[in-house]
Amino acid sequence: MLFKLAQAINQRPINEAALMKAIGYAETGAYKNPWIRTKYRPPGGSTAWWPYQLTYKTVRDTFSTYPYIYRNIKKRPNLYKFVKQFMHQGELFKTYGAEPNKPGYKPIYDYGGKGIIEPTEENKRYYEILSRLIFKVKKRELKRMGKPITPATIAAYWRGKQDKAYINKVVSKYKELLKQKELMRRKRPPLAQNLNTQPQKPSI
Repeated sequence: MLFKLAQAINQRPINEAALMKAIGYAETGAYKNPWIRTKYRPPGGSTAWWPYQLTYKTVRDTFSTYPYIYRNIKKRPNLYKFVKQFMHQGELFKTYGAEPNKPGYKPIYDYGGKGIIEPTEENKRYYEILSRLIFKVKKRELKRMGKPITPATIAAYWRGKQDKAYINKVVSKYKELLKQKELMRRKRPPLAQNLNTQPQKPSI
């Protein structure tokens, strides 16, 4: 049964929702609270933030390369407001990260800090929208480069490097999520699949 499940999973198009969840798991699954700036400070610094560890540079470069995306966001006032806050926050992270003696410093700007955006349900929704948008862009770029579109290649591109442990973690979690979904579907009683269908009129 598990072999057949694995075959079914491998033959299907990428489930973006499941892959995003897997990426979030690999990025911040070890955090008790993922709604913060990254605790990890690599050489050169990082503005990675919240579950998918979206960075200021990634979003800025996306808007610079695809200005129509930014124009479309501006048509949605609440999302636009969130994105402006995100970009401003990124500047604060860049300026004050690991700089406690710099005038204007606040712990919320530092590594492990919560930032200036509160994790309300509304803001979490806008973060999800922005993250999914970046995900779709990265997927399109991979396709344009002639790369295979697989969970592994997307995970590597999201990570920005060939991090084998990270990629394996994403792919493993992705397969686990799809297996759970498939098992739930197969266990569902046959009648449950037709609960939302309209009863047919009897033939006269």
